Order: sequence, then structure tokens, then C-alpha cells
Amino acid sequence: MSGPKSSRYRLTPEQRRILLEQRMLERRRAVAKEKIKRGVRSIHELEWRLSDKRRLSELIVKATDDKTLSDAVAELDAVICSAKETEAGTDYDSVDALEALERKTGETLCMARELYRKIEALSEDHGARLRSQLDEAIDGGFEHSFADIKPTKNSELDSLRRSATERLESLKGLEYISRERREEISRAIDRLTGIDSVEFLKNYVAVTVTPLEGAVRAECEEHLRCRDEYEALYAEYRALCNMAYLVAVDFPCTDGGISALKAEIERIRTAMDKSAEQDYIAECLDEVMREMGYSVIGSRAVKKRNGRHFRNELYRYGEGTAVNVTYSSDGRISMELGGIDSCDRLPSEQESVFLCGEMEAFCGDFGEIERRLQKKGVVLDERISLLPPDTGYAQIINTNDYEMKAEAERLAVRKKQVNRAKVAAKKQE
Repeated sequence: MSGPKSSRYRLTPEQRRILLEQRMLERRRAVAKEKIKRGVRSIHELEWRLSDKRRLSELIVKATDDKTLSDAVAELDAVICSAKETEAGTDYDSVDALEALERKTGETLCMARELYRKIEALSEDHGARLRSQLDEAIDGGFEHSFADIKPTKNSELDSLRRSATERLESLKGLEYISRERREEISRAIDRLTGIDSVEFLKNYVAVTVTPLEGAVRAECEEHLRCRDEYEALYAEYRALCNMAYLVAVDFPCTDGGISALKAEIERIRTAMDKSAEQDYIAECLDEVMREMGYSVIGSRAVKKRNGRHFRNELYRYGEGTAVNVTYSSDGRISMELGGIDSCDRLPSEQESVFLCGEMEAFCGDFGEIERRLQKKGVVLDERISLLPPDTGYAQIINTNDYEMKAEAERLAVRKKQVNRAKVAAKKQE
């Protein structure tokens, strides 16, 4: 009953619960770190964009003595400074501390965004008034009046083109639009320069500019509506990708993008849970083998053309023999005993008899291996095959196919070894 063996193992409910708690803790830590990183980056982006507003506020104070904008800028500066101090004093080894910082960062970002929207509105209002004052000053510098000059066809065309361009340029300045939309806006602006007919330009504005304006603003509204849920999900997705060594891809901040993110997060979680269980089972088996005196002498990883992959661990068993443990991607674990050599060859008749005896001797060890696995929360799920010892299963393992970690004694069967193997086999009968 101890030829090549192939089985699947599973965890006991209690051991699965323990592993699940450990994985949940790891995920919480990884997700909190990712949310903090993304939140801090968004706050820093607002700080960078604030530099232009700061210069404008200084100019307005000098020109009008109005400090409304400069006070709003100072308030946002204080919020950003406070966020940096909180981040610097956080214990990154504590999950609770990380999650507290995550919540604080989210609250700070919301406050910073609200302040920045206020600053943008004030900037637009004060900037318009400042430009108006400058225009009046410039107009006052001319003595000659242009009121009697009638607009020409070209001046009407230029006015329409300038108006359409300004509308499109204002769309490019919006924060929450996709790269594809920005490229579409740039193409629409480029086309304006080639239009030399007032009527054609009016039609172009009606057919292209106005619908594009509506589509972009609708996209921004959807982004703002979905943003909080999207950012939380995308941060979790990025954290899971880092943990699973996957390359994260972009998802749109839309209802459809959120649905796709949820599905991908669930897929990755399921795959990670399965992988974690298989890794734990493999670790337990390795511990048991070492406890029973088996030492790892070599290993290898193989990927088949059909996409399936597996890895082998080679454990020293006796004089010139080893147990080859194969972990398949489908959760199957196989054990085979073989002789050791440094070339591909078939065993001789004497070697086959000897190896058959070693297979029989391994029978007792295999039962003990499974008993010890059970104590670690690993139990048999499915017995795929448990073949009897037979010379037909005798094999020679080529160590050149493995990354060897220790010297391996080659199989050298002597007559007394064969006789000993025969005696052992008869005792088992």
C-alpha cells in the first residue's frame, strides 16, 4: 500500500478560522497603508496646486486690501500642516493606529477639498474683478474712441472662435475627467483653428462643442458621486495586488468601474485564501518531514506548456534514496520514493527490488506523517491514489533536474541490501 501516493488535504474549521483571522489582519494593515498613501498624495497635490492661488491672493491683497482669499489659503495651509504632523507621529506597526490615521487622513482630505473649492470660487470672483479693473485702466489710457467702428465678418469669426476655445479650455481645467476626454477636448480645440466660416463655426459649436461640454460635466458629476466609494475600493484593490504580486490596472470612476472593482477584489481574495491554505499545508508537511528526520536536499519549480505549474521538494530518505514531494497548482500533493543519481536512466533489476523494499518501509512513515499533520489542523480531503509497492514503480531521480541544497549519495545497491529489502517485504506480508 505504499507505492506512489497522491492526495488532497484541507484544514480543520478551527485552523481555517485561525488562518482567516491572520489574513484579515494582514489585509487590514495593507489596505490602511494604501488608503493613507493615496490620501496623503491627494493632499500634497492640493498643496502643489495651492501655490498659484497663494500668489493670486498676495496680488489681490496689494491691489484691493481684501484678505478673504488669503485667509482661506492660510486655513488650507494649516490643515495640510496638521495632516503632516499626524502622519509623522503614527505607529505603523499597529493596525489600530494605522486605521485611525486612515480615518483622519480621509477626514482631512475632505476638509482640504472643500476648502480648495472655496478658494477656487474666490479666486475666480476676485480674479474677474481684478481683470476688470486692469481692463478699465488700459481703456482709460486710450484717447481715441473705437465705438464707431463696426465689426467685420472676420471679427465675428474671431469672437466666436475665442468664445468656443475658452469654453473648451475651461473643460480641460476640470479635475475629474478621463485622459480620453482631455484628448477629445484638445482635438476639438485644434479643429477650431481651421474653420474660416461663421456659419460653419456656429454649426460646429452646436454639434460638437455644446454636446461635449454636457458629456464632460456629466462625467465630472458621476465622478464626484462615485468618488468616495471608488477611492476606498481602489485602495483595497491596490493593496491586494501588492500582497498577491499582481500588476494593478486602472478602472474608471463610474458605476460600471465600481462594479468591476468589486468583482476583481472578490476574485483576488478568493485566490489568495486558497493560496494561503495551500501554503500552510505545505509548510506543515515540511515541518513534519523535518521532525521525522527527513532533510531537504533539493527543489525545483516547473511550468507546463498548458499553464499548469508545480514544485518539487526532494527529501533524503535512506542510503542513495529520496522522497520526492510534488505540490501541484490544483492542490494535489504527491509522494514518490526513488533512487538518486546524476543522470536520466532506468533502475536495474536489483535496484528495482531494493526500491520496492524501501517503498514498503516508507508505508509506516506515511501513516505517521498524516497523523502529525492532523495535529496541526491538516486533514485528508481526497485520496486520489495510494498504489501498492511494486518494482514497476521503481525510478531513478536525476539530481541535475533540481537545485540541490546538499550533497546526495548516489544509489549503489549491493546484494545484502537487496536481501534485506526482500526480508522486510516478507515481514510486511
